[in-house]
Amino acid sequence: MDWLLANVPALIFYALAAVAVAGAIGVIAFAHPVHAALSLLATFLAVAGLFVLQHAEFIAAVQILIYAGGVMVLSLFVIMLVNVRHLPEEPQYLRRLVPVAVV
Repeated sequence: MDWLLANVPALIFYALAAVAVAGAIGVIAFAHPVHAALSLLATFLAVAGLFVLQHAEFIAAVQILIYAGGVMVLSLFVIMLVNVRHLPEEPQYLRRLVPVAVV
């Protein structure tokens, strides 16, 4: 139990880092733009949590207000205006992702 209490900041760091990496992968992997934008939002929030762990609360607040708030609202607004539902589907999407993942 003492080991767990001594390593709580490291465990929180690894959890937030895993969320940030998974969110970044989700931005590229999701074919639906709204899902990719929500994944980007999760990445922004995880990075803000990493800033809080480093005692940079102002930068974390700026990260949430500017990026998670402003940039995400603007990008979702553009996604909704473009009306992506009428674009043709690309079945080859995941086929291009495999060589990129290998590299």
